[in-house]
Amino acid sequence: MTMQAPRRADPAVSESRPAAGVSVTRRRLTPSQAVVARPFLVVLPVLVLLVPALALALARQPVYSAESRLLVGGFNVEAQAVPGFVEASRTLAETYSRLVPTRAVEERVAEILDLDVDQVTGNIDATSVPESSIIKVVGEGNDSAEAIRFAAAAAQALEDYADQAASSTDLEVLLDEFRQASLTLNTTTARRDALQRQYEARVEAGSVTDNDLEALAAAEADVDRAQLEADTLASVYAEARDRSGGSGNIDLVAPATAAGSDRSKNLQLAIAGPVLLGIIAGVALATLVANRRETPAPAHARAGSS
Repeated sequence: MTMQAPRRADPAVSESRPAAGVSVTRRRLTPSQAVVARPFLVVLPVLVLLVPALALALARQPVYSAESRLLVGGFNVEAQAVPGFVEASRTLAETYSRLVPTRAVEERVAEILDLDVDQVTGNIDATSVPESSIIKVVGEGNDSAEAIRFAAAAAQALEDYADQAASSTDLEVLLDEFRQASLTLNTTTARRDALQRQYEARVEAGSVTDNDLEALAAAEADVDRAQLEADTLASVYAEARDRSGGSGNIDLVAPATAAGSDRSKNLQLAIAGPVLLGIIAGVALATLVANRRETPAPAHARAGSS
């Protein structure tokens, strides 16, 4: 009977196997290594955030805008040569642009379009182009046609208002409008002050509610709006009173044209935000999973269980 020599353990194998009951500490993966090892975990949060964000952005009704452009001071070359005329026209352009979102112009737009004033509020605005006497009048609507109608009507209403302001015979009308605006300002201020006292009293009594704060905030907004309208009308009245000619008239230089919608902007925001947040969350998740380790049970514990 032939005796076989005992097999020698492979040193490479024995060295690669850890001793029983010994916990092995493995090198932690960096975030970049974890991304390579677990790419799906990086993509998953991006998809989870991106899909509903895109769905909401596509389902949202886009807001369309259109704009008209007006020139304050007209095209009279001789008048523009008068010292101070250009600067006065720029100042007047700023004043008239602030007038567009006020009640005085909104009522005229509502009359032109045969709408209620509430349907006009929030759909027209204007800004003066820096370092020029040009006013950019903006209209917004649920489609391009509606936006164009609002922009065109607002430009026409502002022209009419400027013609009225430039006529000395209409100073009484401007003065009456300023008085009405001042009365509105006084009324809204008194209501705001009463709500402020009521709010402070309820704070001291510990019975204040969210409705009290909302009512006070709404009253503050009413005062700001009334103050803006009163200040603007006061400026228009003063300039109309001091003006001797038609230097403050307004001419339409660019009829209302569609300027697009905010859908593209909404889609960009719907993509950029979820992608950025998803990548951050995905890298963190991939790093956490890739570095998760289980510590082997001690040898005596395994022997006892057997």
